[in-house]
Parts: sequence; C-alpha cells; structure tokens
Amino acid sequence: MADPAPGSMSGRTVVITGSTSGIGYAAAAALGGAGATVVVHGRDRRRTATAAQQLGAAGAGRFVPVAADLGSLSGVRAFAEQVGRAAPGGVHVLLNNAGGGFADRELSPDGVERSFALNHIAVAAVTHRLFDGLRTGADSAGVPSRVIVTSSFMEKRGNPNLDDWSYDRKFRQVAAYCDAKLAALAYSYALALRWQGSGVTVNAADPGAVATQFGVAAGGLFRVIQTVGRPFMTSAHSGAAPLVRLATDPELAHDSGGYYDKNGPARSSSASRDPAFGARVVERTAAVVGVD
Repeated sequence: MADPAPGSMSGRTVVITGSTSGIGYAAAAALGGAGATVVVHGRDRRRTATAAQQLGAAGAGRFVPVAADLGSLSGVRAFAEQVGRAAPGGVHVLLNNAGGGFADRELSPDGVERSFALNHIAVAAVTHRLFDGLRTGADSAGVPSRVIVTSSFMEKRGNPNLDDWSYDRKFRQVAAYCDAKLAALAYSYALALRWQGSGVTVNAADPGAVATQFGVAAGGLFRVIQTVGRPFMTSAHSGAAPLVRLATDPELAHDSGGYYDKNGPARSSSASRDPAFGARVVERTAAVVGVD
C-alpha cells in the first residue's frame, strides 16, 4: 500500500508505542508525512527525543517525544499522563506497537513475566488509560477513533490453555512471546465487541516477518531466527503498511474487530477467535490491570 496522501491526516493526533525504530518508526514517518501530530514513544528519553527530531526533519507532521517503560502498570500510568498533556484535543489513532521477547525469565513489578507484560498487559492497560482521550478525538473528528494492535503470525503457536502468566513452571522465550500475542489478539476481538457504539474501533494487524532490530535486542533464539532469516524478511516500511492502512483508510473508518495483513483482511487462529478463550483472557487481564 502507498503512503497516505500528504495532508490527509492533518488535525489528527496519533499515538504510537514503540516507535523509535523498526515498524513503529516507519509508521510514524508515514503518518507524520500525511500531516498528523505523532506521539513518538520509547523507553529511553534521549533515544526517544532523537527519533522525534529525526522524524521531524523529514516529515510534514509534528512529532512529540514521550518516554516511559510500559513493562509496568506504573509506567503505563506515567505514559498516559504525558499523552494527556501532549494531546489535549484527544487521540484519533492509538497504535499499540511496543513489544519484545526476552531470553531470560523475569517478572514485571506487577508479577507477570515481562514479555507477557509488555506484549499483552501493556496493550490492555494503555488502551484503557487512553479511552477517554480516544472518545474526545472521536467527538472532535466526527468519526470513530481507531485502536490498532500490532499482532503477529506467531500468535498461531500460542497456548490457549495457559494458566500461568508468570511462567513459574516452565519458561521458553519464543513460547512466551507467542502466548502473549495470542492473548493480545483475543483481547482485541473482545474489546471490539465491548466497545461497539462507543466511538472507538479496535483492529489488529500482522506485519509479517520484518527485518528490524527486534531479534537482536531480544537475544536468545530470537536473535538466531532473525540472523538466519533476515535475507528473507520484508522491510520495516512494508511491515508497517497494514498498520498505516488501518490508521488512515476512510473505507475502514467504522470497521472493528478485524485482523489484517499485507494483503488485506486475514484470518487469525481459531483460538484467538474463540469467545470462551477471549472471555477468560479479559477476566484475567482485568484482575491484573484493574479494569472491568
């Protein structure tokens, strides 16, 4: 898909978690190039500011750096407070893109294995924290605001019977990542149903196998996979394309509960679409995040 037309996102505020590099950075460049104000997020304050400056030098939009660690609920709260100050007129698009895979088991401050915390719990917590801002954005624009979740084809390898989000019994790096991506996707489907008529849509997209620094940063088996498979992977720009489409395509303005890849609407795993599994994910997530 081609980048959105210049000016087509003027007056819109887009929040992209995990946007200092890779897919998130490419999406920020495309949406800023279309005139949006983009909240650029990363964990490191200096790196986030540098990314926003680089994007601003090349794009037509306005780029606002916001640094926060989304691996904890306290970090999510700090992030949401900064976004509120950066986007007083509301949020029109929230792209939940931050994620990671960790070679060693470590728990978040909230008692969840940290890759599960970042790839799923943070998605739920950020989305709920920004709901009021999304509603404000919808009211100001006259069309629904959009929540987009960066999913992965690896959700198909997730375990729908997992009952141990801290992995006390057994931890494997790739399995934990797949489990988290499955949970996040099922949660997005459930949230889309719950928020029908709210003025906020929820969709997910699989960017495919993308040649970014994800595997290098993750270490372990992910580093091996990325090193060996890199020649066969797509670019960050191509990986961001379905996310950018969900953020901008007027024909998708009212669509919710969808799953997309580079070719358009796609079909995710049967587990992700199982309402009973989705209900269990919602219940357990609410217990961690503290929302109904």
